[in-house]
Amino acid sequence: MRKLRRIPLVLILVVSWAIMRYSGINLSPGGVPGMILLGVCIGVLMAEFYKSGDISLGGFGLDLAFVVVALIVATATTTVLVYGNGWQQLGFADAMVLLITICDSWVPPYNSFRTALRNLQVGGSGAEQ
Repeated sequence: MRKLRRIPLVLILVVSWAIMRYSGINLSPGGVPGMILLGVCIGVLMAEFYKSGDISLGGFGLDLAFVVVALIVATATTTVLVYGNGWQQLGFADAMVLLITICDSWVPPYNSFRTALRNLQVGGSGAEQ
């Protein structure tokens, strides 16, 4: 389980999505690749939320670094898709990957901070705010 915390799931999701888009795979919700991608998006979001519960300082910094890289890759891929080759339309799977990337940049750091505050209140001086 400790090894799972080191795997950048959202970065892997975004890079695989970019590869699928550049290779021309049909990611419509009715197709098999699109359905698999949507299922993986939901699984990745749940796994990232679970991973962010009790995290060390080094793991937190590493997770934030991977989030920043994933946001850069997602932004670059979306920019190239929209402006690069004659205004390609973004589909539902594209929107889900972008939403998961944005949610991953907000929810796990928030959850880590919330957990750290809870741990300080349990082991701290007992002062309530």
